[in-house]
Amino acid sequence: MNDYLDFFADWYPEFLGNHFYPVRVAKTFTMKEREELLQTLTEEQKVLLEQHRKYRIRSLFLKNSYMKTTQWRFSELKINPFYPEPLPDGTKLTCKCERPLKFQFLLQSTKKQETIALGINHFADHLNIPIEVAREIQKGVNEIDIAVDELLWLKKNQVKFPEQVWRRYCYAVFRNNQLAKPIQLNQKLPKRIVEFREVQMPIYIADYEALETEIRRVNQQAKGDAAQFLVQKELFESFYRDFLEDLATTSIYLDKCFLTKKSRWLLPKTSVRTKIPRDYFHELLDELQQLPRENKDYAFLLLQQFNERTQMLTEEIVQVIVREYVKYGFEQSFFLGVPRVIRNGLLRAIRLEKEAYEQVFAQKMTALPDIFFQTLALLLKSPETQTQPEILTAYIQSLFGEHKIEATSEQLILGAQQFHAGRRFEEAFASLDTRLQGRLKGFF
Repeated sequence: MNDYLDFFADWYPEFLGNHFYPVRVAKTFTMKEREELLQTLTEEQKVLLEQHRKYRIRSLFLKNSYMKTTQWRFSELKINPFYPEPLPDGTKLTCKCERPLKFQFLLQSTKKQETIALGINHFADHLNIPIEVAREIQKGVNEIDIAVDELLWLKKNQVKFPEQVWRRYCYAVFRNNQLAKPIQLNQKLPKRIVEFREVQMPIYIADYEALETEIRRVNQQAKGDAAQFLVQKELFESFYRDFLEDLATTSIYLDKCFLTKKSRWLLPKTSVRTKIPRDYFHELLDELQQLPRENKDYAFLLLQQFNERTQMLTEEIVQVIVREYVKYGFEQSFFLGVPRVIRNGLLRAIRLEKEAYEQVFAQKMTALPDIFFQTLALLLKSPETQTQPEILTAYIQSLFGEHKIEATSEQLILGAQQFHAGRRFEEAFASLDTRLQGRLKGFF
């Protein structure tokens, strides 16, 4: 399979094919119809629609600066679908002048602790806003209601959350993360989509089309890309889980700092540096190797203290590094889950460390006399080493230095356990460097 999309098709055939999703909704509902449809939703779905409605109205006011000349800022819009009758609990929505309202705008003062309630027609009277602006506000609110009607119509017609296009989108993000020249994706889109997914609500048609557009953009960018594509299904599923976690927490996977090759984007705003020096990644590597992966909170505290000394990364990036390292160590999933600058810097530091260690290791394998390996074999056979592995660790460090890559005490102890369990030496110590195997074999 040459095309990266072929792998997705092979892994998830259930997400392929033509899945119906409307491209246009012409229906708008009356207040009564809208209220009846709202009552068919779950409480979580109602909360989601209300939150999005408030957000879009607030964005409408901010975007157009409707009240920039006043001390008032939009807070909330309340609706009485039973107007002119009161709400079921007997309360009425009223203007400041006591006039009953269908739409009640709540405004908060920026100068004092005060809230006022107004109808749209009284914006001009009470806030000295031109009537034309008031009508523009009402028009904007009506358009937002039409968007809500779109979602209600989709739900009424049993259109489900588009899981198939969402998964394909996440796979496109996974692919984009590995491109030599990744593209910048919409940051707000997936956060909005995942909110709808959590309550199993259909999404806006415009958002569905936006997901498809993002997928096509990545597909186009991936054509002829020279970078190696790590295409294992397990890697994608790990990335998918991490992507969802990131959307709910740090939210930097789609940020410019995650994909850039320019390290200045990772520096704290207070930093006077223009880039992260290469030597820093050797320090970071050494710090990570010492973190207690079994204790995430303590690991974060330690790396945070390291970051306070070095002043190289934002706190959000530190959180991501710890989160990924605690889960994966230095497995491939770790490198796919951290910003590209960190990924490349650490990989280079690891490569240089291995090269330096290899020189020392090769020299030790030929220069050390047999007595050193005979002693190592005795330690591996000793019951005390099984319960006190630090004895073996100290001896390994005395032989090969502090950097334990090919020959770790964990590998040696595991090999000794398998040897005592009856496996042949070659099988028990198969993970060791063959040169070390050769020096040890004669003493088992």
